[in-house]
Amino acid sequence: MPPKLAFLLGVLFVVFVYRVVERRRAVNVSPALLLPLLWYMLVSSRSTGVWLSVLGVPVPSGGGDMEGSIIDRTVYFILCLIGLHILSKRSIEWRSIFRENRWLIVLFLFMLLSVAWSDYPWVSIKRLVKSFTAVVMALVVLTDADAFTAIDSILRRGAYLLVPFSIIVIKYFRDIGVEYDWSGTGVSWCGLSTSKNTLGQLAMTSALCFVWSIARNWKKKRPWAIFDYLYLAMSLYLLKGSDDAMSVTSLSVFGMGFFIFLISFYLRNKPPVASRALTASCVFILGILSILFVHTLSPLRQDSILGTVIHGMGRDMTISGRTEIWTDVLTVASRNPLFGVGYGGFWIGRTANIPWDEQMSWVLGEGHNGYLDVYLQIGLIGVLLLLAVAFSARQRIIQSFAADFEYGRYRMTFLVVILFVNLTESTFLRVEHSLWFLFLLSVISVPSQNERKMQETAVVKSDTVALELDV
Repeated sequence: MPPKLAFLLGVLFVVFVYRVVERRRAVNVSPALLLPLLWYMLVSSRSTGVWLSVLGVPVPSGGGDMEGSIIDRTVYFILCLIGLHILSKRSIEWRSIFRENRWLIVLFLFMLLSVAWSDYPWVSIKRLVKSFTAVVMALVVLTDADAFTAIDSILRRGAYLLVPFSIIVIKYFRDIGVEYDWSGTGVSWCGLSTSKNTLGQLAMTSALCFVWSIARNWKKKRPWAIFDYLYLAMSLYLLKGSDDAMSVTSLSVFGMGFFIFLISFYLRNKPPVASRALTASCVFILGILSILFVHTLSPLRQDSILGTVIHGMGRDMTISGRTEIWTDVLTVASRNPLFGVGYGGFWIGRTANIPWDEQMSWVLGEGHNGYLDVYLQIGLIGVLLLLAVAFSARQRIIQSFAADFEYGRYRMTFLVVILFVNLTESTFLRVEHSLWFLFLLSVISVPSQNERKMQETAVVKSDTVALELDV
């Protein structure tokens, strides 16, 4: 098929899905969700400046590796302003939001404070502003009338475009959708994303979204249900990746997310069991993280349990070179273990803080471990604050089960998935990453009307009991 014809058919298909399928779904969400939808599409694919460059539009860089594109900064700034305007028009109880998310606020304040000791304070400030924009986009979603429906709509509508067109560019526009290794023979798919790993994460998120939709509407007669299966099949196809390179992390994480989704059916009326299951999942992930760092400092044997698991996943004992990277960056991080080098102040193009970077033919922009990257930027204190955010969100997610079980289960699944992804990939604090946006959607708590009513009822009951005891 000629590439132009494939592109045209893709456009017609996506337009049909948006105009017909979404209309039949009759989902009641605010038109303001178009803003975070645009944000989700950008952070799931490539930045505005990159897409303009692909189309042949000259884009000023704005100052080299450390600065990024002035087009991107302008787009993010405009999105932030529009988002703040939307939030200002809504009736939001900011006091309760600040109270429920105090650990996240402390984390961002510490990121702001780290600008003081950053070697690149201007870069840190700009990246902090972009991080604030991600929070604004998340609040636009979470303060919608139905937060769960809003999140589901963002993920679904983003997948409507990104999934089929990733397949099209892989098949027909290979200069965009395919990458080659140093020898020019090994092929890895990147689709509309920036790498095979980010494509795998997009496909994993999309697959979980459509699995969720199929399961929730299993017994309903829906004329548009066939599209859920179609998009699930396309997502799994992308998740598989090329024969030469696939995202093993994304495949394994999808399996974990699917498992959590299945067992959560049995937790609907058992909040204590759900709480223990979520806590056990978080502790399990932290246990694996500890083992990986021990393996980095003192490599385990191939016949160990970890070695057997790694080889079973088709990887060597360095986990595709990751432990070698971790060894080098841990050496650098030991110079300032408590505070790090400052938010956004480590992976900065050719000015990275590792000695072998300037000899490489490509730029390494992450440590392939989210917890390690947080440690590099804002030190051990930053890692502890991030874990405090996750564990405090765990408790609020369990509490939300009674008010909206589906929403609570959604948050629980993606929280565990993202914590697991960051064992071998890096998405924490990376504003231009879809899983950081999804992490914010999972951990930020915006009390719904049902939750507020339940809280008010609990307060009334406690006051009544106290009054009766006094009498």
